[in-house]
Amino acid sequence: MKTLLLTLGLGLIAALQAQDPMALDSEEPDISGKWYIKAIVSDKGTPVRITPPMTCSVLSNRDLQVSFTRMHDGQCHEVEILLEKTSVPGEYTSFGGLSHLHVELSSVEDHRLFYCEGEFQEEKFRVAKLVSRNLEESPEALKEFKEFIWHKGLQEKDIFIPEQTESCVPARD
Repeated sequence: MKTLLLTLGLGLIAALQAQDPMALDSEEPDISGKWYIKAIVSDKGTPVRITPPMTCSVLSNRDLQVSFTRMHDGQCHEVEILLEKTSVPGEYTSFGGLSHLHVELSSVEDHRLFYCEGEFQEEKFRVAKLVSRNLEESPEALKEFKEFIWHKGLQEKDIFIPEQTESCVPARD
């Protein structure tokens, strides 16, 4: 009986792992779900001041779909970006290979470090983000983010801490 239960249990675990694309590669950081942008730095000026969370969905082929809402000209716009998985753990490309995203685990629970570089309208850019699954402040995660961006050649003085909101709220007159 114990052997039967063990066999059934192991079979269930194997089936669940087969359904979870992230379980196939233990080196791959788990980035599915809702993420709040806690800090951002760019070599192209100050980003938006208020940020609703973004949602990352790992697709069956291990590509990543990122959905978020952004404000433009006083209107909220839904944006979806498909990031194609590369053979390197934590790395994705988009826009025909013009942009590259690298995702790293943070030593702080429920935090990730994003670094994106690429080209947009024939202009090169670099952006780094500290993201978290929750709204709680984390001085340890921010300290780690500062070290992370230093290694990427971005400036600590350019770090921006956006105001968090659960959804995009259009500007009112």
